[in-house]
Amino acid sequence: MKRETNLQQPQVNKALKNLEARGLIKGVKCVSNQAKKVYMLAELTPSKEITGGAWYTGQNFDTEFTNIVKQQCLQFVLQQGVATIESVADFVRKSGISKVELKVEELKQILDMLVLDGDVEEVISTGTGDFAAIPINKLCYRGSQARIQESSAFTNIPCGVCPVLRECTDDGLISPKTCIYYKKWLTF
Repeated sequence: MKRETNLQQPQVNKALKNLEARGLIKGVKCVSNQAKKVYMLAELTPSKEITGGAWYTGQNFDTEFTNIVKQQCLQFVLQQGVATIESVADFVRKSGISKVELKVEELKQILDMLVLDGDVEEVISTGTGDFAAIPINKLCYRGSQARIQESSAFTNIPCGVCPVLRECTDDGLISPKTCIYYKKWLTF
């Protein structure tokens, strides 16, 4: 603004404060850069890129709220056996767990998190059996059939966190043959 108006910073600040006092504009802090303040017309609602969307309270990511919604969505999917994003959204809306209305896109983020955590899996409806009430080829969610244990031989492989992995070779000074961590892992 300073560049566009050719005004000094104190004059710009005074004008912004004056416009805010009149109720014409409002200042909103940006979530991605907390030092940056964005000004907009007072009657406009800031976009989720600025406020962080439903998962932010003020300037902070609301971990507790996110975990509550995540657990409720997981329980609903497990209870239903198979659920669509629309049925999950309807459940969340009716349950009252959120004071703000969560959009389908935001609940999709929660379901994607559950998929990545291995709690649920995405499946396509066949229209038969468990999917009888769901149209064919509709994306659905169900409890994971092949849940990987949080602590197993596959999740604890030492090579995944080894700081000298790039130097490890079959016949080098650092190798699987001489690695004590690898030998201990193989005895699982």
